[in-house]
Amino acid sequence: MKVSIGISLLVVTAPIIWSEILYPLYNQQCTDDAGPPFLDDSENFPNGGKYHDTSAAYAVLQPDGQCAPPLKEACSKRDNVKTAYLEGPIDCGDKGWYCRIMPDENWPGKQLGGDLNFGHCNTTDAFDDEGFDQDGHCHGGSKDSTYYWWIRDHFHRQYNGAVRCCCGWFEGSSSQPLYGRRIANGCDYRRLVTEEEDLSKCRDANEDHGMGFDDGCNADLYQDAQLNKPIEEDDGICWEIARFGFTEEEYPQPAPVSFPVGPPVNPPLPEPTDAPTEDPTESPGAAPVAAPVAAPVTAPVAEGEDCSGVKDYNKKKKYGKNDEVKYDNKLYKSKRNKNKNKMPEAKFWALQGICKAASPCDHEADWKSSKKYRKKQQVVFKGALYRAKRNSKNKNPENWGKFWTALEKCVEGEGADCEGEDAWDDSTRYEIEDQVTYEGSLYVAIKAAKNKEPDVWSTKAGKFNKWENLGEC
Repeated sequence: MKVSIGISLLVVTAPIIWSEILYPLYNQQCTDDAGPPFLDDSENFPNGGKYHDTSAAYAVLQPDGQCAPPLKEACSKRDNVKTAYLEGPIDCGDKGWYCRIMPDENWPGKQLGGDLNFGHCNTTDAFDDEGFDQDGHCHGGSKDSTYYWWIRDHFHRQYNGAVRCCCGWFEGSSSQPLYGRRIANGCDYRRLVTEEEDLSKCRDANEDHGMGFDDGCNADLYQDAQLNKPIEEDDGICWEIARFGFTEEEYPQPAPVSFPVGPPVNPPLPEPTDAPTEDPTESPGAAPVAAPVAAPVTAPVAEGEDCSGVKDYNKKKKYGKNDEVKYDNKLYKSKRNKNKNKMPEAKFWALQGICKAASPCDHEADWKSSKKYRKKQQVVFKGALYRAKRNSKNKNPENWGKFWTALEKCVEGEGADCEGEDAWDDSTRYEIEDQVTYEGSLYVAIKAAKNKEPDVWSTKAGKFNKWENLGEC
């Protein structure tokens, strides 16, 4: 590893660069990004360490054993190919990128299954429904520098799986851009956070921008050629990472492997260790030696911990020894005093167990006919939790399966909450979203109405209905 020290005539602290390039060029981490604060990396990972050093992730090289073309320069300048693939910089001509995280039967998906958002353009489901979303999680951006920040965020969100990334976001930006509508029917977007922005006001660069791709697959151009067949892709602009994502276990640095065209090939998983076993100064081309093949052995984690009254982890707060916090639905206890800006996943915290399950609907709002919903928003309707497949308005989740996916019941056996609601009265004029009880059920007005019995005027043809039945009280 080469260490270069910046020299200046000004009386300032000289930056230490722990590789041949200084990257990323500036901080784009927003407040909702997962993982440790980027500005604390030198403290959390001393001597040039990386957040991913002890993870099981590894680069999947080209068939000739070389790095993928968009990462060749990064591989030549980074300390190892794993860092090059997980951090970049990628070279897509600054025309953007998109990555698909797909389930891997040999690597537990952790949180991946909770945010599936695309289908490949080779199935009837994906061609017929741009909201079909069972193939994995897709995310991209129109600027190359956003790749580092998305990888870092989703790694710590535990969207674990096999990753395949390619160059090109908008149409015309590469040989297979996402907007070409040939690869995937939907994809989230990571926006560029500029150097001039106030990061304290940037909540989430993955949301609140309206830039996600949800145009679907182009059936007219590609259905005949691709239906039920592997999608032909340009491996000259794509790269892959296997066993991506954070876990509690630590692993020695795995050797990069080459793959034939297609899904990544997984070598045996090395045994977890308490610390990295490889020399951090090894050259990019050196192949680390894996430990003997063995399955990870972890201590059993208690389930059903009572986390009521325990506050969520706050990276700005200083915790004392034995203080407890909630993080990712788990209970952690601090191992030391003056514990600040150390994520609960790190060595400064002890995992106590998994929090007792609460209703999945506790923090979700009830569906309203007058509100416009965006793809991936969640609502509660008739005691069940739904996620939007696409943008919609006045499409109730129970009757419009094309627009909504039913996730689960809020609480088994629980009916509509009728407490505080007045009984329907034939002399009262009701406005949209007024709620009433009628013959043991709760109804909400979806149109202004007077003297329209809720049980009758909720079962007519859709456009004639005045009321929506929310369920039995």
